[in-house]
Amino acid sequence: MCSPRRQRPARYPKGRTSCNGRLAPSSIALLSTTMVADATPVLLEDFPSELFAEIFKYLIYDKASLRACTLVSSRWHKLARRYRFAVIKVTGWSDRFAAFFSFCRTQPDLARYITELTFVGGSELLAEGRKNPYLFQYEDFLSILPTLISLRTLRFRDVQVRGDLRLHHASGAVQAPLASLDVLEFKQYNQEPPGLEFLSIMASMLSLMSVNTLRFSGRVALRHFEPGVEALGRFKIRQLAIVEVDPVHQYFKYFEHAVEPDALRAVALQCYPVGDRTSYSPSITRFLSSEVARCLVSVDLDFFGLVKTVMRASERDNLGAALASCTQLMYLRLGLVGWATSSSSRREDEYHRAPTPQPPMLVPLLSSLPPTLRAFSLRLRVRCQEDGDWWTDCVPYWDVEKLDDIFAPETGRFSNLQGVVLDVYPDSKDRCVKTIEEYDAPLLPKLQAAGMLRARVIRESWMSALGQPFYPE
Repeated sequence: MCSPRRQRPARYPKGRTSCNGRLAPSSIALLSTTMVADATPVLLEDFPSELFAEIFKYLIYDKASLRACTLVSSRWHKLARRYRFAVIKVTGWSDRFAAFFSFCRTQPDLARYITELTFVGGSELLAEGRKNPYLFQYEDFLSILPTLISLRTLRFRDVQVRGDLRLHHASGAVQAPLASLDVLEFKQYNQEPPGLEFLSIMASMLSLMSVNTLRFSGRVALRHFEPGVEALGRFKIRQLAIVEVDPVHQYFKYFEHAVEPDALRAVALQCYPVGDRTSYSPSITRFLSSEVARCLVSVDLDFFGLVKTVMRASERDNLGAALASCTQLMYLRLGLVGWATSSSSRREDEYHRAPTPQPPMLVPLLSSLPPTLRAFSLRLRVRCQEDGDWWTDCVPYWDVEKLDDIFAPETGRFSNLQGVVLDVYPDSKDRCVKTIEEYDAPLLPKLQAAGMLRARVIRESWMSALGQPFYPE
């Protein structure tokens, strides 16, 4: 890092960056202090274009620097018109939400270039030990919505959104251009479950904005399914992702009522949050069998936490029938932990102990899939023996070898199938991992002979692929 030497506020030191080429934090702080002190606009043309978003994000970050943003507005307007991007993160500390809304109302020419906006909440600890959350007022957000015409990504992280429940019913009277979002995300880890008020506000947002992907992660849970939910009306989304949500079955029930039929095209669901012992497969089955899911093209089901006999054989058959009812299904991905007893000495914590072999899983889920299927992907979290062998554990635990009989071209069941992808995620301690070419005999001989099998060893976090609807490359 560069030395944080203080400079005279007469002029910003041109080109001062950190050792990695990014603007040094002390320099950004100096930029803010300088402009507020002497009200002299800074020549932002001197900065490399890749630093604009970082500078703008910092200036939005606290209430005092918002004044600085106002002073550089004339310069920023010209540069933003040329580069057309702005990535903003606003925290709820010290009334920053209100300050940001005020900024957007007074500087609409700047707000119109915001493409990615994240609101980060939290809470302050009171003297008696209680927590007072930073609240996000939905009415304030509605007031700036007409200016966010370039917004594509909107995220709420640990934010308690509050507003008038009647706003949803009056939303049609709000004269504002609809925002077209690629992603609307709610991530909640440290707050209480939001309940009906949250759902009402979310329904209002979705009625005012066109949303491609709606994503939930963390503990954005419902207290219970209340009768008032059905009165909120329906909305359209194309893709739905639910990751690390517990209890997830409440959301399946809600979206059965909330999403317009024939609108949803892809779902990505983490069906068993890590450590959960409750089977949610009946809720998943009911959701996939509903009219909301009848036009699904892509389904991604992650069963990372599935252990022992949590899902009964009858539930597996019912889930397979639900997948078969998705008559337009083209892309299917499943995620499983694929090891049995032979590697039990490696680690014995709750999520990595060697479970007992399962009853057939892939056969009841995959045998009755619709003939429209074009690609199937199986993600396996594996542990390797000393010679790098992981297949020996997968076969007795899951019926992985049955993929040959299900998808082989000679069966004629899937004439549109282009290939099967096997993604192997080894344990972090496994240095030696065999590829399918290194085995003496073919693992899935029929698929390999037809050139339809692609196996990859992926050394990335298992969670990194979750929440992204599955569309093969």
